[in-house]
Amino acid sequence: MVSLATSIMRIVKASKVIDKELLHSFRMLASILLCLLFTNALYAGSCVDVFTDVEEQCVNTNVMFELELDASCDIEDITISFGEAADSPSVIGYGPFFVSYSESGFKEIVLSYFVDGVLTEDTFTNLIFIKPVADLVVTNDTTICQGNMINLNVDGNVPGTYTWSGGDLPNEIETQTISVAPLSSQIYQINWSADGCSNSTSVTVEVTPVPDLQVTPSDPLICSGESISLEVYGNTAGNIQWTGGDLTNVEIGESINVSPAVTETYFMTWIYSDCIINESITVNVAFPPEILIEPPNPTICQGDSVGIIAIGPNNGNYLWYGGSLSNSVPGNSVSVTPIFDTDYYFTWTDNVCSVFDTVTVIIENSPEDQPTADFTTANTTICAGTSVRFDDLSINATEYDWTIQGAEPSESSDQSPEVVFNYPGTYTVSLTVGGCGILSDSEIKTDYITVVDAIDVNVSGNESDYCPGSEVILTSNGPTDGTYIWSGGDLPAQQVGNEISVFPEENQTYELFWTNSVCETILDVPVSVLNISEIETNVTDTLICVGSSILLEALAPVNGIFTWQVPGASTTVNGNSFNFSPLGGNSIDITLNWTDGVCSKSKIITINIENPAPLIVSPQNSTICVNSMVEISATGPLFGTYEWTGGDLDQPITSQVSPEILNVNPTSDQIYTLTWSGVACTQTESSNVFVSDTADIELNIQD
Repeated sequence: MVSLATSIMRIVKASKVIDKELLHSFRMLASILLCLLFTNALYAGSCVDVFTDVEEQCVNTNVMFELELDASCDIEDITISFGEAADSPSVIGYGPFFVSYSESGFKEIVLSYFVDGVLTEDTFTNLIFIKPVADLVVTNDTTICQGNMINLNVDGNVPGTYTWSGGDLPNEIETQTISVAPLSSQIYQINWSADGCSNSTSVTVEVTPVPDLQVTPSDPLICSGESISLEVYGNTAGNIQWTGGDLTNVEIGESINVSPAVTETYFMTWIYSDCIINESITVNVAFPPEILIEPPNPTICQGDSVGIIAIGPNNGNYLWYGGSLSNSVPGNSVSVTPIFDTDYYFTWTDNVCSVFDTVTVIIENSPEDQPTADFTTANTTICAGTSVRFDDLSINATEYDWTIQGAEPSESSDQSPEVVFNYPGTYTVSLTVGGCGILSDSEIKTDYITVVDAIDVNVSGNESDYCPGSEVILTSNGPTDGTYIWSGGDLPAQQVGNEISVFPEENQTYELFWTNSVCETILDVPVSVLNISEIETNVTDTLICVGSSILLEALAPVNGIFTWQVPGASTTVNGNSFNFSPLGGNSIDITLNWTDGVCSKSKIITINIENPAPLIVSPQNSTICVNSMVEISATGPLFGTYEWTGGDLDQPITSQVSPEILNVNPTSDQIYTLTWSGVACTQTESSNVFVSDTADIELNIQD
């Protein structure tokens, strides 16, 4: 039969001229013969057939297999093999058989049996397809605290629909991950389904209830140095820890005593099983005010009265008691008249903090209370016009009478007066002090103060206007002794000496300080600098292409003479403008000088030069035949942008750093242009492609 079908097909292929309907008939006949041939080969010799109740089934679900025996065959010892993934890989018998598979895919069934004593094997492929079922891996059973949230997640190896239900969920939720915060223990169910298959499992969330804890007292306030007890109320089962504030270690227990030096925040942590409650409490610390007692421990004569005042905050309660007071006296002041040395007591409180103090009033009227006059001053030799303070060193003195020769003022009743001596000379100072009653004493210091005349200091060298940046020598014409110190102006640091050199660019005021340890003089030294504007040009630093030119113009100052100096040039160019054209190199510094006959300035203008390698296109001219291709390449600078245009190109071809190689097959003469663009330079080259016409070739092939 094969030979017959093959012969028919050869006849069809070999025939050069044949009727179309006859040709179609031959082809149909050959196809029928081939189909009959292969059908007989597939089914020939099979005495047992296998069939199932379904064509598809899920993993781990039973499939029923049945055998159909050919009654014309003498069949014995049937063994059926379902494969390794089956729960019963191989069985003996005639069925029906119920088998489940642990793996998905098409399954191959192999039958072994004896027909007339001869072993026969039949293989059935694609008889049943086992659909995959997802293996569900879910979050482990867990315990959480009441009010906390937990994420429940399921991982599956097969796509499908994942649905959570049960527990406290009001509805089914299609997702692989859910967040739940149950108030009591719950069991959540996860179901997977796809293409008629399904799987499910569950996860249990145990919920531990938490107590309502309170930390007391609320908003505590103590005075600095005091302590306070912090306590926790509620269900205190579990472990309570205290941290923060001024605690150096973790404290354990329902209460702690703290004594913070400043306002501190303490943290309470309650731990029971997996539950944690964190609370904080801030202990505010108030500080007692500073209260000043005036006068402190006053001394009075017997029979005199003295007023004592407490200077402190306006709020709070003031109270005086003790001593000669028969009753406590409220208020911040009190007047007392003791007859002997007496202690008086003072308190202040604002219900949080308290201040206590003692004032001793001393009575003076005995010989040991005899006053002793004495005084001193820091400098006994001074410069005229200088102020002097006389410091009292007297003992047991309550009254002061100063006589200071040559001073302004010359008399004073202050304890430590400050006066001014305006004129040179030597002067005597006396002090008489009084105590209680008629007790007194005097101290006279003859020729105690020596006043020397002030020294005149002047400066030369700053009489005229100077050019900006020119040297100015400043010279002091004062005394040769003493120390001169220059500062201010544009000096970066102080300079010592009677002469300095400065180079001011604008008006400056320098300060000269002179001293000889007795007198001192401070002098402002102004230096006037001509107001000449800076050189301004139309460009500063710029970039141009080699071989091109740039016009450089001086814009300011508006008067004076400008001179342009190019490095390596033998001559300079005068004028406000200069046309410069570089022939090579990468950069050049051009110096612009200006002068008005008195002052001069200079400025450097940097011209950066873009000097690229030449652009070369190859070939520049070429001739090709129709339908032929030509390659056009180019070399040039290793930077910038390359762009092919023109010819029969639909759109420009652009590249960076190096040009693209152009392969073209034009049907007519074309001109292709390559343009290179840098920052300042541009180069263009072209390639001409000429297309030569060819004659039509006619090929006649005869049989």
